[in-house]
Amino acid sequence: MRAKVSAVALLSAVSACALFSTSASAAFITGTPITTVPAPANLSELGELDWAYWSSGSASGVASQAPTNRMADTTALIGDVTAVGGGSVRGSSTKTSISVAYSDGVSPTSSAGVTIAGAFNTGIGIQDRGVEVSVVLPDTQQYQVTLFVSGFYAVGEFTASLAGAIPYVDDSFSYDGGTKPGRAYEIIAQADNPGDVLSFTYVATTIRENNSNGHVLIGAVAISAVPEPTSLALLAPLGVLALRRRRA
Repeated sequence: MRAKVSAVALLSAVSACALFSTSASAAFITGTPITTVPAPANLSELGELDWAYWSSGSASGVASQAPTNRMADTTALIGDVTAVGGGSVRGSSTKTSISVAYSDGVSPTSSAGVTIAGAFNTGIGIQDRGVEVSVVLPDTQQYQVTLFVSGFYAVGEFTASLAGAIPYVDDSFSYDGGTKPGRAYEIIAQADNPGDVLSFTYVATTIRENNSNGHVLIGAVAISAVPEPTSLALLAPLGVLALRRRRA
């Protein structure tokens, strides 16, 4: 004898499935803070799809600051730096310890190592001021974004956000005076829809010792696609074959 299923129970089950299908999201963000960064960091290797750095010597504030240099002959995925918490965006004649190298820039086209100043908020010495930059994710595969940051007499709070994903937040970097040390974040992200925007903010949540020049900054950004697992599996036999040939 067949069990009877009530209309109410069936309707509830169908509604639950519909709710799950509309609310489910594949978008995600993971992040890793990196204290020791290479000097120089090779942007051409880290940013196979796009890269950019900021090194304006002007302290005059602007509504948004375009990259000083970026990858040539590619679709620009990395946006301009804008201000967070008020103020505007500025550069500085004082360099950080972030050094970058590249071989496919716009102008100059290459460098074996250039030390950059970064972009930060004109509201120096003011808590909760910072900067933001966004990256467009072309499709729904996984991407790796590397961001180089630094600061001066401040504690920085870094946030990566993407529609449908739980934001990644970190405040592990605290900066003293002297040379602005190079730090980095390695972000792995996947979007629900092609063209979704991955946003990064870096804000000085604490001004150390009430220093009037305290601030945090963004120096460079690079984006590459994360290889699909199937691609890695296909590459493995080729690697074994090459190894065998070398041994022959």
